[in-house]
Amino acid sequence: GVIPTPMWAKVDRDRGALLGLKEGELTRAMAEKIPLGRIGRTEEVAAGIVFFLSERSSFATGQVLTVDGGFNLANA
Repeated sequence: GVIPTPMWAKVDRDRGALLGLKEGELTRAMAEKIPLGRIGRTEEVAAGIVFFLSERSSFATGQVLTVDGGFNLANA
């Protein structure tokens, strides 16, 4: 998903430039395709990590947690 990190800033800048977009335009375009209507927050990704590090996930094995506001589901 789109999470405001230095890595995403580089994607926004470099891939956006390849698409002829100004800085920030790729992020806005992606946010419009996210069913929740916004980009994610780093805390939301961290919450998933904390879950898998906790005892609450003790019976979960081999799982992939997609934290993307529904982007992949809506754009498959």
